[in-house]
Amino acid sequence: MTPSRRRKKKSSSSKAGPARRRRPDRSRSTIPSRTAAGRAPTPTGQIQIDLGALRRNASALNSLIGPACELLAVVKADGYGHGMIEVARAGLAGGATRLGVTTVAEGLALREAGLGCPILVMGVMDEAEAPDAVTHRLTPVICRDSQLEALTKAVRTTTRKPAAIHLKADTGMGRLGLPPEECLSLLERARLAPELRVEGIMTHFAEADAAESAYTAEQLDRFRALLNRIAPNRPERVPFIAHAANSAALLTRPESRLQMVRAGLALYGLLPSPSCRGIVELEPVMRWTTRIAHVRRLPAGRSLGYGRTFTTKRPSLIGLLPVGYASGYSRLLSNQAFCLHAGGRAPVVGRISMDLTMIDLTGHPMAQIGDEVVLLGQQERDRVTAEELAAWAQTIPYEITCSAGSRTARRYVESPMTGRRG
Repeated sequence: MTPSRRRKKKSSSSKAGPARRRRPDRSRSTIPSRTAAGRAPTPTGQIQIDLGALRRNASALNSLIGPACELLAVVKADGYGHGMIEVARAGLAGGATRLGVTTVAEGLALREAGLGCPILVMGVMDEAEAPDAVTHRLTPVICRDSQLEALTKAVRTTTRKPAAIHLKADTGMGRLGLPPEECLSLLERARLAPELRVEGIMTHFAEADAAESAYTAEQLDRFRALLNRIAPNRPERVPFIAHAANSAALLTRPESRLQMVRAGLALYGLLPSPSCRGIVELEPVMRWTTRIAHVRRLPAGRSLGYGRTFTTKRPSLIGLLPVGYASGYSRLLSNQAFCLHAGGRAPVVGRISMDLTMIDLTGHPMAQIGDEVVLLGQQERDRVTAEELAAWAQTIPYEITCSAGSRTARRYVESPMTGRRG
């Protein structure tokens, strides 16, 4: 047995050496700090997810589509970066009847969280995943014969209850799905298998967010023509769900709503395009904040950051934020984006690095270490929107929320109804 370590006692006869002079602490900034008052920030900040707002968004969308149409809440990609499990529960509480994911693994995570509603797996189900899909009552979207065969075999060896499936028709997206003629053939083969129950059929629009897109109308016409060919051969009193509309289509093209819509971006209070404004009132769900980690006073003519892409034109107060592209704050926002401090806008200056972002606080002379800075969301009367960030980064709002705060803790809140945005 290893003996415990004992601390050596200093001999009383030993002479004490000369007292060491304490070195001055030069690590403290001359800028006042607010973190000393018990407001120490997390390393990179915080992302707040308003589940009350998400629930109200689902309810508003449900009211828009009417009782004859189902609302599927799309919670793939960790709920567009908002947290899949939490937003799934809030979406169902707001009136969604189904959930949509991309992978079987996402569906299994929802089942493990205790969610028992229908879950549509809209991505490519690998044939090896068929037993899990069947056992956990996931509804895969099918686009090839080998998937039918794998599901049929899985039913025979597991539940022995017919597995629900949806088929996907490619009406012009050019990704997943089958051309209408091939889709009809696959449907007939699926109906011959007693182990399977064809519950629905879907298609996906390529440019529903384009306000005057004739192509979207053409896709919908092709899908309706396919549905008309299916209808005479469909058994009576057997529910059949046809769905095509994503957020953009459900907002701007009522004729595309059919039996179900798939609400993704709109569920999170974001608009796919300006043409979607004014149709329904939605509340942004995500708010991303950080705090000033350090402040520097620099003279005019000083270049900042990698590549020296910004040079101060006046004596400047520069704030350093502990976020960068490793946290999901895109490098493309360099010298383009604005943050909020004390209710006013502060521009991002210099190149965003892996862990740090610089902002110009010269117009905010009272700025201090520890002050809140909003990267996305509202502060006082101003708001930085995901649409703005997307425009500055030359991307789309989807990418902004999916990337946001990859190493930042999420905090879930239930807010009362506040001002909405349509």
